[in-house]
Amino acid sequence: MQQPLVLTFGSPLNDNAPKAGSSHYLDMAERWAVERDCRDLDAAQWIRGLAGGLHHLDSAKHGFRPDDIVHVAQAWHESDFDVWHGGFVLDLKGGRRARMECFSLLRDWTDPDESAIRVTIEPADYDEKISNPWDPDHRLFEDGADLPELQDYLHCLATIN
Repeated sequence: MQQPLVLTFGSPLNDNAPKAGSSHYLDMAERWAVERDCRDLDAAQWIRGLAGGLHHLDSAKHGFRPDDIVHVAQAWHESDFDVWHGGFVLDLKGGRRARMECFSLLRDWTDPDESAIRVTIEPADYDEKISNPWDPDHRLFEDGADLPELQDYLHCLATIN
């Protein structure tokens, strides 16, 4: 008899970059979208992008853990039929700020060969719009305050970590 799949929430998965498969960050993003009945809305795409980035975050390599994030200050993405590319400026505990750029081919965050992140620790006054002005016609940009769903998702993660 096949054993049922058991999902364990609460255990940190930040050092799981080389591991394929789901994580509680991706699972929570799907649960968040289902509970709010917005699986296809733009907010769900932002949440999946952030969850995909957290899925690949490696605390030893990148210098912080997901539970160090206190606020999403800025977010941007450009979306194509089969690619999600964007990122987040994250306010961290202790007054630090990080920039996490995320990429996923076929929107599959579980495949390490088809998805990746690049993380840099930035000065406290870092502003993505000024520091990295991509072609505005190809980039959807939001201040974190304009995306309360991202803060809600972080709050949901905090309750299980």
